[in-house]
Parts: sequence; C-alpha cells; structure tokens
Amino acid sequence: MIDPKDFGVIMGFLEAAFPRWQPHPATHEVYYQTLGDLPLAQLKAAVQSYIAQDTPWPPSAGQLRNAAFDLVEVVENKLDANVAWGEVVRKIGTDGHVRIPQFSDPNIDAAVKAIGGWRYICFSPEDAMVSNRARFVTAYEVLVRRARDNERMLPQVRDVMKRLATEKRMQLGDGKREIETV
Repeated sequence: MIDPKDFGVIMGFLEAAFPRWQPHPATHEVYYQTLGDLPLAQLKAAVQSYIAQDTPWPPSAGQLRNAAFDLVEVVENKLDANVAWGEVVRKIGTDGHVRIPQFSDPNIDAAVKAIGGWRYICFSPEDAMVSNRARFVTAYEVLVRRARDNERMLPQVRDVMKRLATEKRMQLGDGKREIETV
C-alpha cells in the first residue's frame, strides 16, 4: 500500500502536469482507493507514461491503473496465443507423448488440458492440428484474460467477490441438503 504522503506527491505531480485540472477534494480519496495498492514505482511510471502521451486531459484513476499493469506486461513480454501454440508444437517434437512437458506459462498447460490434454494433442491426426490450434488459441486467450482481470482487480473488490462466492456456495450447499432430505 502506498503511503498517503507519497500518494499526495503523485497527485500534486498530476495536478502540475495538468494545470487546468482542479480536482474535487474527494477525487484524491477516489484515486487513492483505486491506486493505493500498487507499488509506488509502478504507479510513478504509469503517471509519467501517461503524461508523456501529450494529452490535454488528466487521466482517470482507471486509466492510470490499466497503464500501470500494461507497463508490467510490456516488460514481462507476455506470450500471445500464437507464440504459446508454437511452444506446444515444439514440445510435441521434443517431448512427444511419453513425457509430460514443462511449459513456460501455466496458462499453456491449462489450455492444453482444456482442449483434451497432452496425449490427445500428441495422438491427434495431422489434419486435426488446425482445429486443435484454434481451440487452444481460444482457451489460452480466455485463461490469460481471466488471469489479467484477476491481477488487475482491486483488492477490496476481490475480497467482496470472495465473500459473495463463499455465501453462494453455502446457499447451494444448504439447498442441496434440503433436496436430499425431501
């Protein structure tokens, strides 16, 4: 969590960069609630990156949050689905069906499992590889998007969602017992 004093410096920097912007006093709190969980250096980089875009409009808190995560993704050089499929194809050649491959990204392994598993892919006829690739790309993109959304989710939102999911499981569990006793 960013220290409120450091956050005040960042907000002052934004206000200096956008001199016509006169945020409401509550704006600082909204930005802090939206950005305060980020590492200070990451947020500073996002602010500087946004300012360097030479836009006349100040960023929303959401724009800064997304910019902070986008910068991390650029640095980490995340795989796209086609590159991930290329890794699967290489592993077919090097590991074959006799060894369980170790992928560079857990989402690759999950996408392989989602379309039928490693042995299924290895034993698929050559003409099925085009459809395997298409199914893999779709599965991989869904998994990456879910992981990305989860990573970017505000901690306070994540806590509420976990609580709601627990409550729902409890309700379903109670309903299941009622059905069994009828």
